[in-house]
Amino acid sequence: DNIPQQGSGKPVLILLLMLVTLILIFGMGKWILRKEEHRKRNIRLLLSAVCFYAVIYGIAWAFFCKYYMTWDQRLVSFFAEQFALGIDDVSASDLAYIGAYPHQLGLIAFMEPIYRLCGWENYHAFQTVNALAAGGIVFVGYRLVDKLVQREEADVCYLLLMLGCHPLYIYVSFVYGEVLSVLFSLMAVLGVLNWVESRRKRYLS
Repeated sequence: DNIPQQGSGKPVLILLLMLVTLILIFGMGKWILRKEEHRKRNIRLLLSAVCFYAVIYGIAWAFFCKYYMTWDQRLVSFFAEQFALGIDDVSASDLAYIGAYPHQLGLIAFMEPIYRLCGWENYHAFQTVNALAAGGIVFVGYRLVDKLVQREEADVCYLLLMLGCHPLYIYVSFVYGEVLSVLFSLMAVLGVLNWVESRRKRYLS
């Protein structure tokens, strides 16, 4: 009887917290952009700080959350380790997994050189790559907002909101491809937008 029902909560409190958060964000944004001559510099400093924060937060979370690989992540890491060590002794059930989920081969191929360079099943190295990718997401996302909206207020609000994008940093710990996929997808969108503007083929490579 004490189990909370789905949808239960305090919507008024949630709305109030959202309102306070928005007021703080707009207030901080106004303060950052208060002087016309310092706007560009302040935005660059904020961008650098948020990218650095994303990387450090991601690495710290990955190393201190006591994460252990399970299920799909464990199997993907296993195959990457096997290929890195040059071992081809895999069971029929393992091969059946690859047959059922061939899209995992890309992630396996990505992890293999990391294991070759950083040691046997060193998934902390992959988590570090994820953390760097989180910083990349912040940067590329900023470029997209700047290009699409072309307002400094939007740039600052985006960067301040990314400080609280905790799911992104929490996902850094997973030995999986979500963070990298988001980064590469954003880069693809940015490349297409740059190509539409300039028609330079290098943006499609």
